[in-house]
Amino acid sequence: MAIKALHVVIAVLAAFASHVGASDLPTCDFFHIPEGYLEASNGGAGNIKCKNWGSLEEAKSECLSTKGCDGFSFGGSGGAFSGCLKKNRAAGYNGNANYGGYHKNVMGCCGGESYSLQNGGSCSQTIATEQLVSQGKPAKQASLDFGGEASRGVDGDDNPMWSGNSCTHTEKQQNPWWQVDLGGTYQISKVVITNREDCCWDRLHNFEIRIGSENNSNLNAACISGQSLGKGETKSFSCPMVGRHVNIKIFDVEYLTLCEVKVYAMVAGASPTYRMLA
Repeated sequence: MAIKALHVVIAVLAAFASHVGASDLPTCDFFHIPEGYLEASNGGAGNIKCKNWGSLEEAKSECLSTKGCDGFSFGGSGGAFSGCLKKNRAAGYNGNANYGGYHKNVMGCCGGESYSLQNGGSCSQTIATEQLVSQGKPAKQASLDFGGEASRGVDGDDNPMWSGNSCTHTEKQQNPWWQVDLGGTYQISKVVITNREDCCWDRLHNFEIRIGSENNSNLNAACISGQSLGKGETKSFSCPMVGRHVNIKIFDVEYLTLCEVKVYAMVAGASPTYRMLA
């Protein structure tokens, strides 16, 4: 059966290209092309070199350093990997679904990894960016005093003065706490807390941050503990944890006042989309 050779070029969609230049795009070496979409090579036609490699990275490196190599096939089992360097074609292995085809990327994308091209012929990478995920979310606290509602902690106003009506306030009690429900599970990156600047700023001491999926903070893991903030201080705490509920608790008989709490998480967003041109 005759199998035609497909010439593959990766280009930016015209609609997207009008907004983003090539210099704005991350780079990678190859796209991974599944055999189910592209026809495989014709029994060795177009091969530059066939051999066994110890790893996918070794195969990539040899293709990049070999003149005329536009891609390669790669696959195997039990630790044995083999394939062929290819010229001017998508590098699929003839009839063997265990072998993936890799074609040299000419425009750039993927952040250094190989991404599959689906049957529709398009490829888009997913890039996670750090975003504020706590603002306006439901919040609660151990008690209420002086009208300092828990919601003030995530109202977007980091005014450190009590007169600005933007700070929370509990009663004086044993181990007062405050908590925000992010409404979903996030890969949290950091928690930023703003302390009161006027009277009583020294109340925010010996506190901890707990993050997790449980509404009961005692069941969640601690990010930091034994922390204190200075007068009007805003401080960022690195918390690379997965969770929905973020809880702040003072370990003392004290009031808890927070003028703003900002929880940031890594959120997947849209990215450049590329298409296959035969």
